[in-house]
Amino acid sequence: MKLGKVLLGIAMSTFLLFLVLAGVNFDGITLALIWTLIIVGVAWITAIIKSNNSVESYVKSVGGQPITEGFILDMVYTLAAKAGLENMPQIAWVNSKVINAFAIGTPKKSAIVFYAGIIENLSRDELSAIIGHEITHIVNNDCTTRIAVLTAIQGITYVILAPIYLAGYFMMWISPSAANMIAGLTNIAIKITGTLFGFVGQLSSLKYFREQEYAADVGAANLTSPELMASSLSKLDACIKNQQVENPVIAALCIYNPLSAFGEFFSTHPSIQNRIKALNRKDF
Repeated sequence: MKLGKVLLGIAMSTFLLFLVLAGVNFDGITLALIWTLIIVGVAWITAIIKSNNSVESYVKSVGGQPITEGFILDMVYTLAAKAGLENMPQIAWVNSKVINAFAIGTPKKSAIVFYAGIIENLSRDELSAIIGHEITHIVNNDCTTRIAVLTAIQGITYVILAPIYLAGYFMMWISPSAANMIAGLTNIAIKITGTLFGFVGQLSSLKYFREQEYAADVGAANLTSPELMASSLSKLDACIKNQQVENPVIAALCIYNPLSAFGEFFSTHPSIQNRIKALNRKDF
């Protein structure tokens, strides 16, 4: 999904939320518009800056080493050109038995990182489907939109918590003798409200991220074939045991999320079985 559409969705959701909280009147509409513009602006700026500046740091954080020749380089360049990606991604590999891969960055500046385990366990044809999946993430600007969504959720939560904090501070100022009790109640209110809104926001973002994964599977199917993408996922499903991508940020970017211990509902990725079913039904 393009960044513009995501920002529009954030704007509509933010406006409606603050309109409900502030009231459907002139002042409420004005307040909702102001906070919507602020949150969307911060989300957009943060997403652009982080996406463009994070490529080298993410590759370095996992110990990525450049791939400068060979069949992987050839396949990435061929499929990237087929997908219409004008700026070729950096390509790196990690000397690890982990069977995974991930993409980071924007269509202007990106990288695809392969763990040695996925290169060793998949055939070249199967690997081409995985490459197609990662290239689709780059073409769709998924990294940028993920950052925008998470930044907006965080911003909305802070704005909602601010009045509680200020009210508690004001009450402590007018009633110093009860400062400790007020501070305790304020902290409890902040934790409960923050947890509630954070939880709801997290579930909403996870659903959106799962839709991105389905879309990337569709992109890979179009660049290679539905059967080949399904075959690649089946191979991954058979191989992924005791995976050790411990960084949750990196895990969320991978072809599948090895940290999804609580089921699909709480995961950035759909289950591999559901992804295969979607490809077999040709839901695209």
